[in-house]
Amino acid sequence: MKGKLVSIEVTGLRDVSAVLLAGQKNVLDATKEALYAEAHVVLAESKRQVPFRHGVLSSSGMVHQPYSAGKKAAVEISYGGAAVDYAFIQHENLNFRHASGRKAKYLEDPVVDAQERLGKRIRLLVEHILRRRGSVPTWLDSDYAESEEAD
Repeated sequence: MKGKLVSIEVTGLRDVSAVLLAGQKNVLDATKEALYAEAHVVLAESKRQVPFRHGVLSSSGMVHQPYSAGKKAAVEISYGGAAVDYAFIQHENLNFRHASGRKAKYLEDPVVDAQERLGKRIRLLVEHILRRRGSVPTWLDSDYAESEEAD
């Protein structure tokens, strides 16, 4: 990829990690679908914060298709396209003045703010997707009940 890249890794998603450790393809596929859906929620919040003058930067925001490597799943949210250098500068420079509600760290902050709720939301989405597909593993029901009682 040309230009700069802001990489933000969300950690501490205990519920998601437990689901992925099973390594079943249907669970991995459901996790990717859930990650994709939640990434769109984060992007929507990010678009409320991204600096806006003509809308070029805002309209470049996108969620990429989720991918997996082994028992890990990931999704990327990006801004910039051909203007990735401009997106990076706007994201990182805390000295720029922006219109009310618009700011630097327009992607990082929504990701960090969402981190606490992501594990549980993704876990619930995975369960919902698997139920919809009629392929809920029995360990998911019992494991989920135990983790709910511990919370």
